[in-house]
Amino acid sequence: MTEHHHHKTPVSTTRRWFAPVLAAGILAAAGTTAVVAFSNATKSTATKSTEAEAEATGKSISAGASTPRLRTSRPIKALDFAVVASPANVANPSFAAPGANATMPAGPPAVGSARSSAPVLADTPAAAVTSFVNAAITGDLDTAWSLVGTADQARLGYKQRIAEQAYASGWKGFSATSTVGDSVVGTLTQTPKVSDIDGVIAAEGNLRVQTIKEGSAYRVLWSRKSIVQLYPELSVAQDDAVSSVVGAWTRSRQACDATPAHEFAGGLVGVVGLANKLCQSTGDPVLGAVTDLEALDEPQPIIEAFGGTALQWARVVSITAPVPMDVVVAPLGTEWIVVAVARPTISKS
Repeated sequence: MTEHHHHKTPVSTTRRWFAPVLAAGILAAAGTTAVVAFSNATKSTATKSTEAEAEATGKSISAGASTPRLRTSRPIKALDFAVVASPANVANPSFAAPGANATMPAGPPAVGSARSSAPVLADTPAAAVTSFVNAAITGDLDTAWSLVGTADQARLGYKQRIAEQAYASGWKGFSATSTVGDSVVGTLTQTPKVSDIDGVIAAEGNLRVQTIKEGSAYRVLWSRKSIVQLYPELSVAQDDAVSSVVGAWTRSRQACDATPAHEFAGGLVGVVGLANKLCQSTGDPVLGAVTDLEALDEPQPIIEAFGGTALQWARVVSITAPVPMDVVVAPLGTEWIVVAVARPTISKS
C-alpha cells in the first residue's frame, strides 16, 4: 500500500506496525511470561554488547551507557509487548486532540467489542468506502473486513492490518466528495501528529479508493488507494508563525528550560549540541528568512528521521545569533514545532 503526498515521494504509513503485531501474535502462543523474557533478553543483549565494546576499547561505561542509540543520538526504546487474553474485551481507542507535543497511543487499535452480526452490503461505491473507514475507526474489524474485496483480503492476510492503518494515520472520519466510475474521493480527517515513526500526519488528507462490485454489493480495493496529506499552504502568515515559534524556542533554550517551548517531545534530530549551546547564552535571537528543507547543506538526517514528505512540510529558519544554526520546524495541526537543528549553511555563515 502506497500513500502519495503532494507530488513528492510516496510514503507508507502502515509498514511500521507489521513487526510488532506479528511479534505479539507469536508471543501470545508462548504465553504471557514470554513477554517479560523477550523484554529482559533485549535489554540484556544491549547491555552485554556495550560491556564487550568497553572491554575491547578499554573505555569505562556510565550507568546509562548501555542504552542503544540512534544516529540522531536519541535512545532506542525497548520493545515490550502486552499479550491480550481476550481482544473482544479491549476498549476501542480514542484519538484525543493534540497539544503542543501530541503523542499517539502505544500501539494500533485492538479489535473492538462492537461487532456486526452480519456482513455489511454496500449498494454504492461511496457507501462501501465510508462504511469501511467508519468501521476501522471504531475497531469493528469484522465489518471492515466484510467490506474488503476478496482479492484484497488474500493480500492483507488478517484483519489487524486494517487497524494498523487506522492507527498510523489517526483516522477520525471520512466524507465522500465525489465518485468517478468505481473510485471514491473524499476528505479523511485525522489526528495531527509528528512522529519519527510515521512522519507528519496532517489534520486532513485526500483519500482516493477504488471499489469493486462483487455480486450485488460493492467492496473496497484497499490495495488501490492513495492518501495525500494536506499540509499547511505556504504563505506570509505561516512564515510569520514559524519565525515566532523559532524565536520563542530559542529564548526558552537560552533560559535552559528543562522542557523547551515548541520542541518535539520525541527529541531533536541533527546537531543537537548547537541547541545545547544556547543555554545561558545572552542577546536577543537574530533570525533569518524562512526557507525550505532543500536550503540546508545536509537535509538527509531530517529525511531519514521523518520520511521523504519532509521536503514538503519542513520549514527552515536560520539563526545568526547568539549561536549560528539552522532550525527545522514541522506542522502539528495549526501549530509548528521544532524538530531538528543543523549546522548553518555555508552561504549563511
